[in-house]
Amino acid sequence: MDACASITIIFPNRLLCQLVYNVLLPETRTPPSERRVASVDVKGNLLLLFIRADSIAGLRALLNAYIRWIHLASQIALEFSREDEDNG
Repeated sequence: MDACASITIIFPNRLLCQLVYNVLLPETRTPPSERRVASVDVKGNLLLLFIRADSIAGLRALLNAYIRWIHLASQIALEFSREDEDNG
């Protein structure tokens, strides 16, 4: 049984969205197995994530991994932008 998820994440700006997309893209090109596949796309400030797995458990695992990567990349980018603002 295939399980699928499609998620759209709205970013505050296109630059942050593109940055997160660039972080995720290599992961989509080398999937962990043929049983779990992910793809990402960008439309303006929207990040589109599509995941397909052969089971609900596989879908959940891959979805959790991508959500963590998105969160981490976003937090790092925001922290660097704050430092740039503080430094002037």
